[in-house]
Order: sequence, then structure tokens, then C-alpha cells
Amino acid sequence: TSEARRGDPADLLCEIAAEVGADLLIVGSKGMERRVLGSVPNKVSHKAPCSVLIVKTS
Repeated sequence: TSEARRGDPADLLCEIAAEVGADLLIVGSKGMERRVLGSVPNKVSHKAPCSVLIVKTS
């Protein structure tokens, strides 16, 4: 299933995770530095209604 929504990506990911009762949300991160997360993974990690796994992407 796929759908399109408008809005802030982090807010939408958290909203959809809550709607479907997700246990885990997996997001990619291409931070500019090793210790810095991108804005979407950072916001998701603070707002998600479930556990979050952040995967480093290249």
C-alpha cells in the first residue's frame, strides 16, 4: 500500500506510525558529521510513538 501526504516528513512519519500501531519505525540518516543526525531522524527519535531505529546510509 502506498499513499501521498503533504507536510513535515518527521511529523507525518510519527502520525502514520501511531495510526497503524507500529512497534518500530526505521529511518535512514545521512548526517553531515558522525555525531550529527539529520533533522528528520532527530525529530522522529523524539516524537515517535514507538521505538526508532536509525540506520546510517551512504
